This record gives sequence, structure tokens and C-alpha cells, in this order.
Amino acid sequence: MKSKLVKTSLFALGLVLTQVATPAFATYSCWGKLDELGMGSGNVPGVHIRLNTTGLVWVVCKMNEDANCRALYSLLLSAQSSPNRPNVGLFFADDGKTCATKGDWVVAKPYYTVVTDDY
Repeated sequence: MKSKLVKTSLFALGLVLTQVATPAFATYSCWGKLDELGMGSGNVPGVHIRLNTTGLVWVVCKMNEDANCRALYSLLLSAQSSPNRPNVGLFFADDGKTCATKGDWVVAKPYYTVVTDDY
């Protein structure tokens, strides 16, 4: 019961955090388990992730530039520290790229993020 509540809460938090001032749709999504989660240093620290499906590192938000970045980092940290390591889905607008061609160490800000083990 507690596990289901945590999953539902993480899912809801992910949707709420990333829906502010963004369209309700995305053209593609990238799914996988978090292999890496970190935060840079300096004046504008960025939150970076690496999914096990792509092997690429993406900066998903920057702390001083995005009001929701702290909450997104918290969501991703919860997913990474979960015993079952749920899948993370990042939903992107059409930028002419795919999950495999986004590039390494690039800013890849998703429209919204979902954490679930049901995918």
C-alpha cells in the first residue's frame, strides 16, 4: 500500500512540477532508469542525468534559471534512491532530434517528467 502511494505521489508531483507554462503535449519521450544524477557547481548549477537507455548525459534544468528545478531534482533523487529504481520518462517538444541524437552534455529541458514502474 505504501509503495503504491509513493508511486502515485511521485507521478503526480512530476506532472505538476513540469506543467507550469508548458503545452500539455510533447512529440516524443525518452524512457529509462537513472544511471546518473548529479548537480554541477558554480553560479548556475545544472541538474544532469544519464538514462540507461541512451548513455548520454543531459542537463535537464538549471537551478538559478528555472523555478521548478529544485522540485524536479527532488523528484529525480527520489526515483534514483527508490529500491526498485522506477523508470523515468522525459517528454520533449519537437526539436528535430530523437533520444539517441540529442547529444551528450547538452541542455535537454523536458516539458514534463514522469516516474513510474508501470512502463
